[in-house]
Amino acid sequence: MNMATSGMDPIELLELCKLGSLKGAPADIVVPALFTSGDYEALWRRNASKVRQILNDTLCGPFPAAGLELLWKSGALGAIIPELAAIHNLGDDPASALHKDVWEHTKQVVAGVPATLELRWGALMHDIGKSATRRVERGKVTFHNHDIVGARMLDKMERRINLFSDDVSLFTTVRSLILNHLRPAGY
Repeated sequence: MNMATSGMDPIELLELCKLGSLKGAPADIVVPALFTSGDYEALWRRNASKVRQILNDTLCGPFPAAGLELLWKSGALGAIIPELAAIHNLGDDPASALHKDVWEHTKQVVAGVPATLELRWGALMHDIGKSATRRVERGKVTFHNHDIVGARMLDKMERRINLFSDDVSLFTTVRSLILNHLRPAGY
């Protein structure tokens, strides 16, 4: 279904998804796929600052995991930031009881850090490099150098969609958080 047949503009659906971050939403809620990836990409080109503000509000809401899940289910998040789509259903080891889905982990990290743009964007993007670095070595899943790869992916993303073009300081901080998020564990 596209904009002409849904009676709703993609921006309106994004606003509804944002409400999940502000008020909470049940995990099993169904979000209709009213728009195509092309609709969301066109919306980004047409009104990037408005879409970015909705993403900011969703990330900094009291229930960011719920809002992010709604954005995922709507297809918007994967269309605008396909690097996040690549970590959905990406796990450590599906044969293990310790299996941890990277998308679920990411939502938990976002919800667990203070509600500042820098920390929430950094949390959202901290594991984007895992999709490109996932390997199985001697029966164990590894993500070697996903921090470095993730920082490079953010660079490419910025060149492609100018996600942080209006705030170079935010981009620099988010990139640094991605690149250095493993360091505290090393101490």
